Amino acid sequence: MHPNPVIQQIYNQLDQRENRQQQINKLTSQLIKEQRIQPGDNLYLFLGLIKRCNNTQAIQTWISEILDEIDVNDDQEKYQQLEHKFLKLMPEIA
Repeated sequence: MHPNPVIQQIYNQLDQRENRQQQINKLTSQLIKEQRIQPGDNLYLFLGLIKRCNNTQAIQTWISEILDEIDVNDDQEKYQQLEHKFLKLMPEIA
């Protein structure tokens, strides 16, 4: 705990950002593995992204944009909802 409350608040915000990024990375890896997503750069259009990027970056960006919409604390439930949203965007997979 830092004696200066402003600095402590900044530390707390940095911790929250780091935790969020770790969660995004974990969900990205799980989705890629379970959906057998191949290397390439074709997913960004299906995910509603404008900027061309590789599939991993596209999934990370998409997850970071919608993660707050999934209001559950259980990691597995969060992944299941995320996977459901993903599959709805991929009609040829579903």
